[in-house]
Amino acid sequence: MAVRGEPALTATLVVQRGEVACAATHGALLAAGGGDGALRLWRWRRGAGWLAAGEARAHRYGVTAVQFAHSGVLLATAGVDGAARAWTVRGTLLARRVLAAPGAAAARAVHWATGECLCVGHDDGALRVWAVRAGALLAHVRAHEGALHAVVAPAGAALLLTACTEGVLKVYDFEGEYFGSSTLSEAITWLVCLKIFSNQRIYLMLVRSYSELSSSGSEGGPGPAPLLWEDGAHDLGALCGASWARGAATGGHDARVRVWRVRGAGRARRVKAAGTLAGHTAAVTALSWARGVLASASLDRTARLWTPDTSACLCVLHAHARYLTCVALADDLKYIVTGSNDRSIRTWSLDSFSLDDDLEPTCTPLDHFGLGDLEGIGPVDDEAAVGGAESTPGTLLEPQRVHCTLHAAAVNCVVASGNRLATACSDGRVRVFGWQAADAALVLQHELLAHTYPALAVDFDAHGAVLLSAGLDGCARLWDVESGCALAALSAAGLGAADGGGGGGVRGARCSPLLLLLASDDGVAAVWGVDPVTPDPLQLICSSFTSCLCCSVYEALSAAATCCAWARGARACACGGAAGELQLLAAPPSSAVLASRTDAHDLGVLSCDFNHSVERRDENEGSESYLLATGGQDAQVKLWWAFVDADGGQLTEAHSLAAHEGAVQCVRWGSAGNMLATGGNDRWARVWGVEVNKDQLEVRALFAVPTDVGGALAVCLFGDSSAPCLAVGSQSGSLTLWQLPADTELDGTEGAETRVWGTPGVVRWLREYVTRPPGSSVSEVEEAWLLGTAQAAVLSGAQLLDMPLQELLLVFTYGSEDEVTVKDDGKDAILERLRDEILWLRRDVLPDDLESAAPHALRCPLSHRVMREPARAADGFTYDRQSFLHWRIANGSDELVSPVTARRLLSAAVAPNYGVRDALRRFLGWPQLQPQLTSDQDCDQ
Repeated sequence: MAVRGEPALTATLVVQRGEVACAATHGALLAAGGGDGALRLWRWRRGAGWLAAGEARAHRYGVTAVQFAHSGVLLATAGVDGAARAWTVRGTLLARRVLAAPGAAAARAVHWATGECLCVGHDDGALRVWAVRAGALLAHVRAHEGALHAVVAPAGAALLLTACTEGVLKVYDFEGEYFGSSTLSEAITWLVCLKIFSNQRIYLMLVRSYSELSSSGSEGGPGPAPLLWEDGAHDLGALCGASWARGAATGGHDARVRVWRVRGAGRARRVKAAGTLAGHTAAVTALSWARGVLASASLDRTARLWTPDTSACLCVLHAHARYLTCVALADDLKYIVTGSNDRSIRTWSLDSFSLDDDLEPTCTPLDHFGLGDLEGIGPVDDEAAVGGAESTPGTLLEPQRVHCTLHAAAVNCVVASGNRLATACSDGRVRVFGWQAADAALVLQHELLAHTYPALAVDFDAHGAVLLSAGLDGCARLWDVESGCALAALSAAGLGAADGGGGGGVRGARCSPLLLLLASDDGVAAVWGVDPVTPDPLQLICSSFTSCLCCSVYEALSAAATCCAWARGARACACGGAAGELQLLAAPPSSAVLASRTDAHDLGVLSCDFNHSVERRDENEGSESYLLATGGQDAQVKLWWAFVDADGGQLTEAHSLAAHEGAVQCVRWGSAGNMLATGGNDRWARVWGVEVNKDQLEVRALFAVPTDVGGALAVCLFGDSSAPCLAVGSQSGSLTLWQLPADTELDGTEGAETRVWGTPGVVRWLREYVTRPPGSSVSEVEEAWLLGTAQAAVLSGAQLLDMPLQELLLVFTYGSEDEVTVKDDGKDAILERLRDEILWLRRDVLPDDLESAAPHALRCPLSHRVMREPARAADGFTYDRQSFLHWRIANGSDELVSPVTARRLLSAAVAPNYGVRDALRRFLGWPQLQPQLTSDQDCDQ
């Protein structure tokens, strides 16, 4: 589409606070981020221009980047606070995902590599890639030394191009060394983990590949060697980037725009320099691409339109009185938007666009209904509508805050047992709440004036009938949970003093079925009996001496004991200290220190907790091993293997991660043992997924939720896997409850683009389009054989797109036999369909003329673009599968409604619309396969 005539000013918006830092447009929507941290959204109305549609405080500081997803349903932002957020722009402007990594530097670039994958570039040169649906961090690579301002993914996200303020440009291959060997770890390298595997189980299938990424920089390391590395791409540094199907462009301080072209395909795919666009007289600050036209904005106060294919400048737009910070082209080239340091956003007409034009599509809902295609639709599988994220209306796909209650002082500890929660607060009070899940509310049952100084610890016994509390007054108390009556008072004063004098507060207190464990400021851990309650610590047998001596406490730490924890069944315990020590202690009646690490955490251990679901016992050798988590002042969370045998014990560090930007105040395992919650001083609480494979641990970030000023002092996971909850207590006194997505709600490759499919996605594709489409004659035996070959080869969607066709067919066992044998076995029909469907997946992006000429029946009602994979939803309308997934994310945890009719959907599942798909093929002139019918029954179908 050509740009005709000089651009004319159509509308002007003035922002009252902060400069306009970034802008993006999608059809009738315009979004802009400001230096004040605000995100503003406008919607075009015919005759009136841009009308305000929403405003939100998107980031704590300035918003640096904004981009619409291809569907137009979601919007991504990045900010100086280092976080990225995904927003719904349908109706109310609401954040649906908070993608925040601990200690992340300011984010400067954000890019939707696919509809499932969001890439974020940071000031410290780090590249982080997030799974948007799950809100999980998939990769963290230190790609550059300078600030990463340009991150784009050309060639359908097969490649990743990055450029920084030191002028270095790099191009990476998302698949790395391609499928040339027999194992998954050899076939898929580091950047396969950059792609969204919203199915967490699929993600776990790639742990070997992710381990390889870890060795080359998944924790902020340099990563692997790029395909292209150019040091002088831009003198004085790169500032922006844009990409399209077969190319990309970067702009920088040298006032130049450089064009890069993708050559070749599959393994041979590479990026080459393809020219320089010169004309600006100052730094190029922003780029935007649409339909063969590239727009650039500059500090010279102009915007320019280019045709990269010919390196021609179409026009120069003197847009603002001050320098330009952003530019955005409409997808259909009707208008261009420029933003400036003068706090204004201007819309310029390209061709004949005016205020009287309508940017909303002129179509009716019935245009998207797919009438006449009912024979090719087929019913949505009822089995898919029972349980799981793909079927349940109102599916929870992100943490949802369900309740918040305020305390008069800081919440130092929170624990749960059944439907009860208890908190220990700095006002010395302990509060017991009842959790009413049906009403999503906490009801205060008891408020106990437990201690004269701050209460620091609280814990339920194994049955939830007795509550233990401890505080800085040097006392621990037992309470009857049902009545709130005090049962016993224990004094921990002077346990570490040789003369029995002195006294210190109790900072850690934990219950086992028959014992109590306290950690005090005196630097000691001591054990009391529960049934009956002993007034003094138990007389433990100390094995540190040749003769048996009576001892009341474990060996003292060099500084205050800050935390303690029981292993399962009280067969061992642990204690952490303010000097960074971590001790593994023998179970009573022994008081031996089995193992000690003096350097567990720099500046001190603040919290520890055993995983009661991970335990290994070797009866023959008489050994046991437990998984222990610790958090400390060094902002680290560490996982330890604690080994106990007849000869003593050992603490072995198994994994460490930079979990928070500040001190890690609390670590707590969930009851299932595969989730770990952490709270930090950086005002974030986080949930991590931990998988144990023999002695190897795989840890991935799952969720991050914000907390109030002062950070999260206490966290607690409660509920079962079908309805997990997170309780967060803060320095400000708030206790906030978050509903977390269940594991099943994170499963499925529904709607994901081909490039990010795992093996289950490939299997789904084979069933839907190769073995079970209307008119298929493939038998169950043939289908099982075909699916089995895909599963045995661990095929991914990226391999379907990039492997040479003959090699791919060999994976399916085609090509190794002569044609006569294939026909005799009846495999030729399957082979032809398989080949045709693979080529259909690999088809190029739709040319602009066909995109413009396509009828509404071939367009998605959400994006109004030609559908890539037509799928019918429960409302009868046909959507692009990826766009409907974005609608589900945008819908949040509310009741799922139809995007077209706004009525409640009985199912969130979608099924292929074969009729619309065939119409799309005819529209594109794609060769049609005739179904191989072999019986009257097949003909009837």
